[in-house]
Amino acid sequence: MNTNNISGAQTEDLTERATIAAAAWADANTPVATALAFRDGYIVGMKAAVAGQPVEFETRDAVARDVDPAGWQFRDLYEGEWTKWRHCGALMRERYRDQPDIQFRPLYLRASAPHAGAPAWLNHDTQAAHDVLAERRRQVTEEGWTPQHDDQHADGDLAAASACYALHAGGWQPATIAEYWPWAPSWWKPTTKRRDLVKSVALGIAEIERLDRAQPVAGGSNVQS
Repeated sequence: MNTNNISGAQTEDLTERATIAAAAWADANTPVATALAFRDGYIVGMKAAVAGQPVEFETRDAVARDVDPAGWQFRDLYEGEWTKWRHCGALMRERYRDQPDIQFRPLYLRASAPHAGAPAWLNHDTQAAHDVLAERRRQVTEEGWTPQHDDQHADGDLAAASACYALHAGGWQPATIAEYWPWAPSWWKPTTKRRDLVKSVALGIAEIERLDRAQPVAGGSNVQS
């Protein structure tokens, strides 16, 4: 691997990752899964640095997420002042989270602009992603399932319809799926496995968008911790 282009900030990050991983492996009480997670965190950081694509994080202050943190940072009180934020693991947080002189904050992978040169799947620039968004547009422009229309389905119909197409793609018997289909039989139009999955994901997006409109919060999203 060519490490000549790793920046000072990336070196500092990798050093912290390596220190944390080494401490975890040296502690006989560290669960194997935790130790492996620290090891993988270092590997991810190294790969990103070598590729020139640093892993970017954001904190709880920046955005609310409904996913588990990708990592943690801590700072401690030293001679009456808080030190800078440094990386740590979940194990350290669990051990010292109630200490008044130590603060922790979660880190989440930043939903940043696509990385130049990154794989298409990482940037969601695949045929599958394009087809799902095209289907979502078709549902609105051709079927008339506008946001106003979707807002009337507050009883989970959109989610149920999404699930039905996914189940059909997964090999469930049509007779069984019919018990869960929320609308008139004439609207049930399964075809190929791939097409069914495209419809399923598009309907899932419609339901998420409906939820976002129904429960808006600061920042325009209803995603909560």
